[in-house]
Amino acid sequence: FGYDLAFRAVPGIAILVAAIVVLGAAIAFGITARDKPLAAAHLDAAPLAALPDATALWLEREALALPAPAATLADTIAGDLAAMGPQLARLQPNEPAADAVKRLLAVELPNLIERHRSVPEPLRGKARQAGQSADDHLVSGLAIIREEVARLSERLASGDVDALATQDRFLELKYQGDAMLGSEPGA
Repeated sequence: FGYDLAFRAVPGIAILVAAIVVLGAAIAFGITARDKPLAAAHLDAAPLAALPDATALWLEREALALPAPAATLADTIAGDLAAMGPQLARLQPNEPAADAVKRLLAVELPNLIERHRSVPEPLRGKARQAGQSADDHLVSGLAIIREEVARLSERLASGDVDALATQDRFLELKYQGDAMLGSEPGA
């Protein structure tokens, strides 16, 4: 009787094991296929609106190998890039602002990090005659890029801020102006 019950349970166990294997494979495939960062050489192929996200993913991966102060700046830059995507989606690819963003994120930032990586690791922290090490130059360059990302983002948003101010003024004149006129004596 015991063997008969075990023999009948085998198909159920086999199905359970197969389901677990399929689930594991699906999870493993999902993890490897999800949001693969582009290689630095391929960032310039990313569509303009997707470039900030692609660069942020690449930068987060690269930050793991950077010295602590540079890694912190890289993480900050990656966070700052999140706000840029929607702004860039409204830009035409041939506009000067689009060229500036593409050059900064797809060329100059990757070049800075790859140039640092080309310095042998034991020499990266060693100060040179000018008193700065390769690590110092990297931190300085990342700080400059962070400032430029903030400037570009502000410049891209300035049109929206101006349009919002115009809309606010219009509403103020239309709705509050009439109320102000109606409350004046002798009007």
